[in-house]
Amino acid sequence: MELKGQIEEIIYQNDSNSYTIAVLATEENIVTIVGYLPFITVGDSLKVNGKMVIHQDYGEQFKIDTFEKIMPETTEALEKYLASRKYKRNWSCNSKKNNRKIWRRYFKYIQIRAFEIS
Repeated sequence: MELKGQIEEIIYQNDSNSYTIAVLATEENIVTIVGYLPFITVGDSLKVNGKMVIHQDYGEQFKIDTFEKIMPETTEALEKYLASRKYKRNWSCNSKKNNRKIWRRYFKYIQIRAFEIS
């Protein structure tokens, strides 16, 4: 089974082995995901493969076998990604005030750069 979405919250992350419990927002719903996810932060967009499991204490969870970081696909996803702790500039404060044209132009720039790099 494959899910695609954005990390909304990290509930737990082990620093030594990167075992992570996080909340992934997909287009359809919000899912708790568990697995080894190194270098993941709130706002990252992911494509994850795995299966739904029932934990005896915590209920339904998506256990990840493999994952891939992907580019944010919407302006809102890009806003959340830029507002994450990876960037020193506080994009979230300015994002609502900025013109949508600026965001679209920046999003297009990131897509072009990603294509050139890959």
